Amino acid sequence: MNKTFCIVMVLFTAMFFAAGSVFAGTGVLELGSTKKMTAQTSKNVYMEYTADTTTNGEHYGLGTVHKSGDKSYGTTDATTIIYYQTVDTGTTDPTDVSAGDSTFTDWTSF
Repeated sequence: MNKTFCIVMVLFTAMFFAAGSVFAGTGVLELGSTKKMTAQTSKNVYMEYTADTTTNGEHYGLGTVHKSGDKSYGTTDATTIIYYQTVDTGTTDPTDVSAGDSTFTDWTSF
């Protein structure tokens, strides 16, 4: 239960950040075109945030994965559901989530 709660909190907290690359530990995330914020993930958690540059970050997608886990989690601004996919243990690149996408083909709702 604690693990699930932590994953959900990381996902919802991180949805307010913007960046275009995968990072673990501390990363500087850009919000829109001028604002920046620093975010920190838990040990061995990798996060990727994508924002739609044509709308100045209005649409976004977020993916996370734990290096010791076998699932990648994702969500976007277009859905209220957190999805997951099974990945190989040791993966450090979250499954790509497109900004603003509401179709999660081959994903399972959490």
